[in-house]
Amino acid sequence: MRHLGRSAVSGNKRRPWPALRMTACMTGFGTPQGQGKQPTATRSPGRAARWLAGDTEYRAGHAGAKPSTRRRGADPRAPRGLLDCPPAFRPESARPMILRRYLLRELTSPFAVVCGSLLLVFTGYSSARFLGEAASGALPAGLAAILIGLKLIISLDAIVPMALLLSVALGLGRLQRDQEATALAASGLGERWLISAVLWLAVPVALVVATASLVVRPQLYQNVYRLEAGADSRFDLTRLPPGRFYADFAGGLVMFSEAADGDDRLQVFTHADAGAQGEAVVFAERARQLTGDDGRQVVEFHNGRFYQLDAGSGDSLGNDMVVRYKTLALRLDEEQVTVRKRRKSTSNGELAASDNPEDTAELQWRIAAPLSTVLLGLLGVPISRMPPRRSRSSKLTAGLFGCMVYYNLLAVAMDAVENGDLPPWPGVLLVPLAAGGVLALLMWMPRWRRRRT
Repeated sequence: MRHLGRSAVSGNKRRPWPALRMTACMTGFGTPQGQGKQPTATRSPGRAARWLAGDTEYRAGHAGAKPSTRRRGADPRAPRGLLDCPPAFRPESARPMILRRYLLRELTSPFAVVCGSLLLVFTGYSSARFLGEAASGALPAGLAAILIGLKLIISLDAIVPMALLLSVALGLGRLQRDQEATALAASGLGERWLISAVLWLAVPVALVVATASLVVRPQLYQNVYRLEAGADSRFDLTRLPPGRFYADFAGGLVMFSEAADGDDRLQVFTHADAGAQGEAVVFAERARQLTGDDGRQVVEFHNGRFYQLDAGSGDSLGNDMVVRYKTLALRLDEEQVTVRKRRKSTSNGELAASDNPEDTAELQWRIAAPLSTVLLGLLGVPISRMPPRRSRSSKLTAGLFGCMVYYNLLAVAMDAVENGDLPPWPGVLLVPLAAGGVLALLMWMPRWRRRRT
């Protein structure tokens, strides 16, 4: 094969420059002055060989030295400076850092894609629920959008660990398929180094999940419950769907309309229970909701009849009253929104101080979220070792199956702790502990097989 460029040595033989650089860096033979003497058995190794061999005294003496410049016409067989060597023969302290950055880039790219895909799936699920309630009039459209966003943030403690597992399985699986993992193992960077590189990504992600699970989750659930309670206590005639009953049993109000004309409702029936004062029934051809001068909500009924049913007291039958009206205004009282205390919105300190097994299960679920992130991230390492001829979908299927089994076991353990079938401690944390044992077994099995063979 013909090589272009200046001749490396005298004579008819022509050697390419890369081969000379590779030889100089690997062997280190030749004098520092570039005289081209032949190596002997007792000759000391050259600069690159001594650096790669770990000669700390030599490194200390040449740490601040600048790379040497080669004079034109100098013997190319003389060893060049350390920084002139190919990247594969640079110091071992620089190689893992460069490869670690490369591996992190290979993992973060699928992590962002998978995490975004899972968030879209969960958004579709939440949207189907809340938008259905908004279409039926149970929730305002703006409030439904806010609740979808809050639920999406709450779900991060479960979505992010799943995305990390799938991204590690896909990223390392590509390295296995393209034989890059084999090249790393041949250079001394085996599975332990891969695990450490995965931890460089899994640990920061676990810290984010811990913040979302232990700090953000209770506050967001408190906001969700407050918004839902406010929507239930706030009456809005425009949310009354035609052909369906609206019932507010706490306020004793039942309404029904046959049709709608914009924000107005047609053929409206209203029943209000006033307790000891009796009952009131209102029928109107048209009804609309307005805001009064004082800011209070007012419902105006047009062209109808008003029935006052007096229950009476003792032996009296009471005085019932029927009134035909042209316009009847009903002022709506401002109701105090009371948010019922729930476990998901309770702080960690209150859950830890409680003896209720349900509170203990909720606290352990929050603690298990960051542990699950690290465990599922490391689980992607043995999943990526599937045969190279398998497609990428097989690794994706295995990862999804592992996530499904893990989170189902967490849900079963949580129910068992709440029902008293499992002791409070370790309780739900028993699942991450068992998953850690299974993960250690999967990591050790290839080494055990190599020892047997």
